[in-house]
Amino acid sequence: MLAITRGLGQDKLTYYGISYGSVFGATFAAMFPDNVRRIAIDGVVNAHEWYQGNYFAKGSLTNTDAALEDIYAACVAAGPTACPIYEATPALVRARVNRLIERVAVAPVPVFNSSAAPAFAVVDYALVVGQLLGMVGSPYDGPLEFAQAVVALEHGDGAPMYTGSTKAWFA
Repeated sequence: MLAITRGLGQDKLTYYGISYGSVFGATFAAMFPDNVRRIAIDGVVNAHEWYQGNYFAKGSLTNTDAALEDIYAACVAAGPTACPIYEATPALVRARVNRLIERVAVAPVPVFNSSAAPAFAVVDYALVVGQLLGMVGSPYDGPLEFAQAVVALEHGDGAPMYTGSTKAWFA
């Protein structure tokens, strides 16, 4: 980070970090306090747990299952016209998503997108689960986009799921 700062002709770092970027900013400030002009961090990650390798084990994902259940329940409440993966109960919505995850674990779906790099990709278990977790972190638009991508993937079109994985909220 200091090399980039100096390469830009600056004496000191000006940095804005969110989520795991907060670890970078806090670490830099602790190691090089004399080389900091301004640092703003938001969505702060517990750096001690991060460096101990315990970040995900100690609470980062504590309420993920409950959040997913809330999203599935909201889908049922919204009804079939508003929720593309609507089923009669939250358990059935969850089962539908889980069936898709199991399917791509066994048979990943190839994707070709001439307007993106790389042009060829694969929608597999890791990508879909990553999208699912990303959806939880983006409650305003994530669930609808994820649900639309699920329906497309059920019909063999992996492009929406893959394209969604390149969004900033998936980072």
